[in-house]
Amino acid sequence: APKEEERKQHHLGEVLVGDRMMKTLFALPFLVKFEDRSLCSYTLKSREIEIFQRAIDEDYYFEFIYDDLPFWGFIGDKEQELVHGENVTIYSLFTSYIFTIAHNGDE
Repeated sequence: APKEEERKQHHLGEVLVGDRMMKTLFALPFLVKFEDRSLCSYTLKSREIEIFQRAIDEDYYFEFIYDDLPFWGFIGDKEQELVHGENVTIYSLFTSYIFTIAHNGDE
């Protein structure tokens, strides 16, 4: 994770809907192929796990802007499983993403 966050100035509408734009560590240069890159490594503390579980419960998602085009994805998922006769919620925090970016030649 970055040592310092680089945040964008927000308009009133962005603040009212809860948008918090900031620069990401992802580097996706146009027309440059590359395979598997690690962005960071971090072990969550108990309190941070609880915060992410709540965010997953509330369907939090991210939005990236690439070449002025937005794309979105959820930060995690949950499912119910029967464990020893009891329903248990299993949370998954998405830690890997696959970006497939296409272009239309010279157009």
